[in-house]
Amino acid sequence: MKHLILFLVVVCAAASFVFFYAATVVTSEAHWATQVCTAVGDLCHRPLSFAVAAAALASLWLMAALAAAFVE
Repeated sequence: MKHLILFLVVVCAAASFVFFYAATVVTSEAHWATQVCTAVGDLCHRPLSFAVAAAALASLWLMAALAAAFVE
């Protein structure tokens, strides 16, 4: 379970970074950024939601790791 949560943390953080970066370069000639912002719509302009989800999952992972350490 801890590995799944850690995987989701990495995915959410990476998605947040990609959406943030795509929003900053969409005005240039980066074709991939236009496709990303068109596909995800509002998430491209507000990537903070994925960053908050990554932080919440990271804290959940940390609590699970500490609980597992106390059980042992």
